[in-house]
Amino acid sequence: MSYENLLAEARASAGDFAEIRRYIHAHAEVGFDLPHTAEKVREVLAYLGYEPKTCGKSGVVATVCGKKEGSCMLLRADMDALPIKEETELQFAAENGNMHACGHDMHTAMLLCAAKLLKMHENELCGKVVLMFQPAEETLEGAKDMVEAGVLEGVQAALMLHVFSGENIGTGKIVVPPHGASAPAADYFEICVHGKGCHGAAPQNGRDALLAACHTAVALQGLCAREADVGAGAVLTIGKMRAGSAANAVAGEAVLSGTMRAFGAQSRATLKERLAKTAVSIGEAFGTSARVSFGSGCPALINNGGLCESVRRYCAELLGEGIVADSSALGGTAGGSEDFAYIAEKVPAVALLLCAGENSYPLHHPKVVFDESTIPTGGAVYAYTAMRWNEECRMKSAE
Repeated sequence: MSYENLLAEARASAGDFAEIRRYIHAHAEVGFDLPHTAEKVREVLAYLGYEPKTCGKSGVVATVCGKKEGSCMLLRADMDALPIKEETELQFAAENGNMHACGHDMHTAMLLCAAKLLKMHENELCGKVVLMFQPAEETLEGAKDMVEAGVLEGVQAALMLHVFSGENIGTGKIVVPPHGASAPAADYFEICVHGKGCHGAAPQNGRDALLAACHTAVALQGLCAREADVGAGAVLTIGKMRAGSAANAVAGEAVLSGTMRAFGAQSRATLKERLAKTAVSIGEAFGTSARVSFGSGCPALINNGGLCESVRRYCAELLGEGIVADSSALGGTAGGSEDFAYIAEKVPAVALLLCAGENSYPLHHPKVVFDESTIPTGGAVYAYTAMRWNEECRMKSAE
């Protein structure tokens, strides 16, 4: 099959997709509000011969159909940035207070590269490939929104790819996960403590919400340390606290905001229950009241064992055995959550990692810089995996 030359073909177009990545990087947008990014994606897809459609609030979907009947694989790239002020010295650095510090601009460029490759080999393709460009991954809302809008209709398997940096394993290497969880479930939470404000010189006249909130923050650290199973991989972080308006006044209200993560469904449910009970009980002990609310979140990302084995083989065929590693190269399971988990709940799925800057800062750092030479690698992996998987499914069905 001529698509064995996909990597060389991807490299031949490297400059074009690097320019697209730079445009998206310079116009970093967050959440579901991605007007420039989504429009650029639609523009490129239309130029390549696709008919892109809006899916959900602001997702973009396009489909390539082969000349032969077969299965359908979905390829997903996220498009949103983070509300981080960029501190790189790149000429195309974003200046709007947002930053592609998680590499989603790279993912988008890679999937657009794959879109070109798939169109070039449309006559050889078996079945269909759905290209999913997703918003709001950082808030863990975009995948669920697109799933509910029907993006998985007819899809039988799915693949995502995520760049990473700051790990000394070699730029351009692909990390394939084993069967099972590779990213924990996540939940955002907020605890509002209501007390009674008063003059700081007469604290007996009030109920100190800030004091209750501080004790709550300390007590919650004991949930993972003393109540979660050692192997549960549970983490609870309070990243934000706000309270009071004057230095000489008792705060009448305090708000704690944070996230919690766990790999097991039972651990996740237990932590949520215990967090709520702890916050309410401590609030009552200090004569205040506490209200707990949970915001966006996602389940643990479970990789399908059979698909992992196939994808590892495809990557080795395309890139060479020495370029493919397993998750042990990164010291085990990742701690960041991934809303691709909503897709992996519905169809067999795999989440690949691609090293795109081993000497750079880590993800979500305001100075992180990704290596654009990996864009063709990612594009070729996307396209080759979909074509090979669809081809093998057709061969198995014919047996």
